[in-house]
Amino acid sequence: MKLCFVIMPIGSGDAYDVHLNRYASIIKPAVEGYQRGGSRVYDAVRADFITKTGSINKSVIQHIYSADLVIADLTDLNPNVFYELGVRHALRNGTILVALEGTKLPFDVGDLRAVFYKDRVGAEKDAVPEIQRLIHALAEAESPDDSPVFAVLPALREPQTRELARLSAENETLRTKLTELEDALPKPDLKQLAEQMEKTTYMLLIKFDYHGPEHDCETIDLLSLFLSAAPSLLIENSVERVQRAFLDTSPRVREYRQAGKNMYAVELNVGLGDIIIGELQNRGLIEPSLKKRSLKDHHQYWKLTRLGAQLYRNRSTSGASKEAHKR
Repeated sequence: MKLCFVIMPIGSGDAYDVHLNRYASIIKPAVEGYQRGGSRVYDAVRADFITKTGSINKSVIQHIYSADLVIADLTDLNPNVFYELGVRHALRNGTILVALEGTKLPFDVGDLRAVFYKDRVGAEKDAVPEIQRLIHALAEAESPDDSPVFAVLPALREPQTRELARLSAENETLRTKLTELEDALPKPDLKQLAEQMEKTTYMLLIKFDYHGPEHDCETIDLLSLFLSAAPSLLIENSVERVQRAFLDTSPRVREYRQAGKNMYAVELNVGLGDIIIGELQNRGLIEPSLKKRSLKDHHQYWKLTRLGAQLYRNRSTSGASKEAHKR
């Protein structure tokens, strides 16, 4: 069932009863009495009938946007009604104007088509069919075009706005489903994975260029490097600090630095630290962090993954146990 949202004066006391009577005897019957193919098309709802908790203004604006049809009663030239009508015209087509006979509409909406109803018993006999004719015209139109905003600013036409909203809603739905699927998958036993990794030796052979035609090689134990540098990653660090933490754990690398040799790998033409970080990331031990110290901070930050943290805890626990055993 489609939604028709009615924006009109609400009032209080006797005025409330007068406007409610017009809604109940003219607008609601016209909307819910309209049929296509023998079936009712719309449900009518007025702002004071919205039962959703929270900000009434937010709920009204959401209904103004999401409603397939809006009927605006301009009787009494109520400022709230004109504000809500402006919001609707800025967001979507599909709006019908009604007013009590004798209402002098302001210039800005004076040239828009409106249905004027009489303030007497039986007024619905003329008003309801007229409103339904406008409803039918909108329903038959392939692309309703009643918003003066879109007429003047075609670049803002509704399909673009609605398409963005639709894609955003679909994206949120997919995110929710993905989260549900991830939650339904069996969780890996990080402790067991870490124990398996400890039993594996990760050796990386790097060929260095040090200011000459000759090359030298270094065999790097990635796991040892990781376990030595992991404490610095328990708090997220920038790529420069992470690289330094890794490189400082290698005596051979310190020797190269002291000799002023170029610390670039020949085959890949990238820094040794970048290679080490890439290898550890591929093995799921570290991951990029979105942390930024300020808006002007362009550093890439890294942190331990859950697996990396578990591996470090395992080694720390086993090391402490061995030390206690010696004592």
